[in-house]
Amino acid sequence: MGADITAVVPSPPAPSRKGWGRFARLTGLDLVALLLSLTLAIPIASVCLSLFSGESAVFVHLAQTVLPEYAANTLMLGAAVVAGVLIVGVPAAWITTMCEFPGRRVLEAALILPLAAPAYVLAYAYAGFLSAYGPVQGIAARVYRLGDRGLLVSRCAFAARRGADAGVDAVPLRLPPRARALRE
Repeated sequence: MGADITAVVPSPPAPSRKGWGRFARLTGLDLVALLLSLTLAIPIASVCLSLFSGESAVFVHLAQTVLPEYAANTLMLGAAVVAGVLIVGVPAAWITTMCEFPGRRVLEAALILPLAAPAYVLAYAYAGFLSAYGPVQGIAARVYRLGDRGLLVSRCAFAARRGADAGVDAVPLRLPPRARALRE
């Protein structure tokens, strides 16, 4: 009389990485990334939380001494970046997009490279490149044949010149002939 009716019950879905369940299965790499990102977020959170802590003596001191200059420098830097992007970036992007020329693909990749490196890394690279012992100063020392003592000799010569300009009797320096030429 009655037919057997069997209900088909679907099996439970396989756990997915979506939703809150994924935190139960964090891998070692996930934990390292999470720990690193939380560590890097501490200064940002500290600044954000300091907004709610009220007026502090440090902030009042900064506001009275250096904050206006820093704010003006920040605005000038922002304006310079906007001007640089409008003068250099927009035309370069338009040319690489709209025109076909030899080396276009290389230029496309080169235009994206500054986005791949954080600004502070580029700042350290530029500082190292242009520092007193960087390649630029090394080439300048070789060109002017000052050798390894070029920086020291030029600093002494300019310090002696500065003292003479200020009317201070400078201690006589025993400099090599090339350095004496810098003093005059």
